[in-house]
Amino acid sequence: QLFMEAGYYKDNLYGTSIMAIRDPGLKGKIVLLDAQPNVLMRLTAFSLQPLIIFLRPRDETAISAVLEPGASPDAAAAILQQSQTMQTEQGHLFDYIVDCNSSVADTVRSVARLLTAEATADYWVDTNQELPQPPPPALVAAP
Repeated sequence: QLFMEAGYYKDNLYGTSIMAIRDPGLKGKIVLLDAQPNVLMRLTAFSLQPLIIFLRPRDETAISAVLEPGASPDAAAAILQQSQTMQTEQGHLFDYIVDCNSSVADTVRSVARLLTAEATADYWVDTNQELPQPPPPALVAAP
């Protein structure tokens, strides 16, 4: 329960701890994660209040444009299929979907705009405190 995700690589355990995500957030920082689909539910389960942004590829051509040279010809099709499956199965967890329609720079700008909007938005928070009652109508001055 200490890690959001973990795995072994060359006999070493690597992972992302919950505290590595929670601590910077408590200091007013925004933590960006490139999380695997199975981690999305865990993010909400630990009360981390994630903002989940799904980067949706447009088509195989757009995916091929950002793949490493020499990538398998089937790689773009596989990524597009995985993307569609993820949206179908876990789309209810997404706060936003950003279409990757043109350049990587445009996609980064779109995500940055969303983060700025979220970071500066006002939110209502339930404090579990009783709100003050308005004065009785007789005490309210007429306009």
